[in-house]
Amino acid sequence: PVEIYGAINDAIIPFEHAKNLAARLPTAKFIALEGGHNDWSASERVRVER
Repeated sequence: PVEIYGAINDAIIPFEHAKNLAARLPTAKFIALEGGHNDWSASERVRVER
Protein backbone atom coordinates (compact mmCIF):
# COMPACT_ATOMS: atom_id res chain seq x y z
CA PRO A 1 0.00 0.00 0.00
CA VAL A 2 1.02 3.59 -0.64
CA GLU A 3 0.39 6.30 1.95
CA ILE A 4 0.84 9.95 1.03
CA TYR A 5 0.98 12.52 3.80
CA GLY A 6 0.33 16.21 3.30
CA ALA A 7 0.79 18.85 5.98
CA ILE A 8 -1.86 21.55 5.72
CA ASN A 9 0.55 24.42 6.49
CA ASP A 10 3.64 23.01 4.76
CA ALA A 11 5.79 25.86 3.41
CA ILE A 12 8.17 23.48 1.57
CA ILE A 13 5.89 21.00 -0.23
CA PRO A 14 2.47 22.50 -0.99
CA PHE A 15 -0.50 20.62 0.47
CA GLU A 16 -2.17 20.60 -2.96
CA HIS A 17 0.86 18.80 -4.42
CA ALA A 18 0.40 15.92 -1.99
CA LYS A 19 -3.34 15.78 -2.70
CA ASN A 20 -2.76 15.75 -6.47
CA LEU A 21 -0.12 13.03 -6.18
CA ALA A 22 -2.48 10.84 -4.16
CA ALA A 23 -5.27 11.42 -6.68
CA ARG A 24 -3.07 10.01 -9.46
CA LEU A 25 -2.50 6.72 -7.63
CA PRO A 26 -5.76 4.75 -7.44
CA THR A 27 -4.66 2.68 -4.44
CA ALA A 28 -3.03 5.52 -2.50
CA LYS A 29 -4.31 6.54 0.91
CA PHE A 30 -4.06 10.29 1.50
CA ILE A 31 -3.56 11.50 5.06
CA ALA A 32 -3.85 15.21 5.86
CA LEU A 33 -1.82 16.39 8.85
CA GLU A 34 -2.13 19.55 10.90
CA GLY A 35 0.95 21.75 11.01
CA GLY A 36 3.90 22.47 8.78
CA HIS A 37 6.72 20.65 7.01
CA ASN A 38 8.42 18.90 9.94
CA ASP A 39 5.65 19.16 12.51
CA TRP A 40 4.39 15.65 11.75
CA SER A 41 7.08 14.09 13.95
CA ALA A 42 5.43 15.61 17.03
CA SER A 43 2.02 14.20 16.10
CA GLU A 44 0.67 11.03 17.66
CA ARG A 45 -1.16 10.35 14.37
CA VAL A 46 2.10 9.41 12.63
CA ARG A 47 4.34 6.66 13.91
CA VAL A 48 7.42 5.44 12.06
CA GLU A 49 8.65 1.98 12.98
CA ARG A 50 11.87 0.35 11.84
